[in-house]
Amino acid sequence: MYHMYLQELMPFAVGFANGFVLEKRTHFWRVVRAVSSNSAASGSARTAVNACGYSQTRRGWLSLRSVGSAQSPELRPSGVDKTRRLLLREYDVQRLVRLGSGATPAPRNCETNPPVNHQICKYLGGRLSESGRVRLERNEGSVGTLSRRLLDWPTADTVPFVDSIAHGLTGAVIGYCGFRQRGGNEGGRAALWTCIAAAEFPDIDVVLGFWGRDTFFRFHRSFTHSTVMLPVWAALIAWMFWELSGRKNFRLLWWAAVAGLASHLVLDWLTNYGTELFWPLSTARLALSWVFIVDVYVWAILLIGTVVAVWTQREWVARTALGVLGAYFLFCGASRAYALHAYEAGGVTGRTDGFPQPMDPLHWTIVRDDGAALHWVNGPRNDTFVPFHDENLLPKAEATEAVKLFRWFADFPLVEKIEENGHTVLRYRDLRFRSALPWGGIREGMFVIAKVVFDEHGNVIAAGLTSGEQ
Repeated sequence: MYHMYLQELMPFAVGFANGFVLEKRTHFWRVVRAVSSNSAASGSARTAVNACGYSQTRRGWLSLRSVGSAQSPELRPSGVDKTRRLLLREYDVQRLVRLGSGATPAPRNCETNPPVNHQICKYLGGRLSESGRVRLERNEGSVGTLSRRLLDWPTADTVPFVDSIAHGLTGAVIGYCGFRQRGGNEGGRAALWTCIAAAEFPDIDVVLGFWGRDTFFRFHRSFTHSTVMLPVWAALIAWMFWELSGRKNFRLLWWAAVAGLASHLVLDWLTNYGTELFWPLSTARLALSWVFIVDVYVWAILLIGTVVAVWTQREWVARTALGVLGAYFLFCGASRAYALHAYEAGGVTGRTDGFPQPMDPLHWTIVRDDGAALHWVNGPRNDTFVPFHDENLLPKAEATEAVKLFRWFADFPLVEKIEENGHTVLRYRDLRFRSALPWGGIREGMFVIAKVVFDEHGNVIAAGLTSGEQ
């Protein structure tokens, strides 16, 4: 979540020397961003400290220095230790590093910068007290708080984890559709776990992240998600559980693995990320775009079905849950088709597609490419983006491998010219991932973008895939 705070606070930090660093441990270690006039401080913790002269304590001091001149007092929440623990628990922040040349805490009654502090409060979920200090509060049982946490999970690093919840529950429900009840006590139990393992198996390709973001980006949802390879993977999984269960009823285990694998491929096909279902015969990424990557209704149906099926051990319970789930998917597909039909009835031109929104199967984002501009439509909101184009920088960017890979992946790519660290940068992002949040506001969906950096002479000095949400 910290990437949201930094992006929102960035306009307040331009031209100033102070800010803050959030360091979080994820699957890719030491992800750090720094808010300061020297934006080159983005990078590892050591780079940030060296570049900006930040002071860093081993314990991780909780202190947000107000964004302003070097003489501005810092914003210090009351109850430092308590608030630090709350941040660590609620927002999964590994370390909050105080900035400035010294580590001396400011007086408790210092003045603060209200506009900036209100922004900090807004995105940390707290309130600004009359004394000018931030008071962070935990709202137990809040649907809004829960939904914010769920929707902040999907990133380039966490999408497979979010997927695995639905996949595992689906495997369990399918396992109780008859596999668990057959083969006797031990054989049925082996078939159930075979189904669950098979439903999770395709996302084993997350290990590709150890070979770099580009490798993961290119091959995630490819060979392990292929219908062509499904019989092979099913045989491998079935053989493993056949050996573990005393070599009993391989045929039952194989069919359980087939069912689990097929459920994974179908669920991924229903999202808008894209899946290479016919690899290696085709590298086309197929996507129905019927459901959002985090769908609490899907989780609820599967969870209730799993609990009741385990409790009753009845096949019809699990099959009913799958029937309800299938009906929900069909409803989402019909809702999307209606939204597209209603939009296209206005006589628009160009390529149009509809994409799911968080926690709302009745409302859809429509993205249209008319050749000259990209139009992002959500209800009454209609945002128009004109892609950057010139005869000098763009051809050089298009020739890079990073951009070629991104264009292969993207559905509605948008090219934007920005300035970063004193360099001209062409940034590529995909508008299909831009979402309207249920409580208002927009999530830009830049968890995977391509960047091409140019020097002052217009030569490419760096190109690659990265995340615009770190």
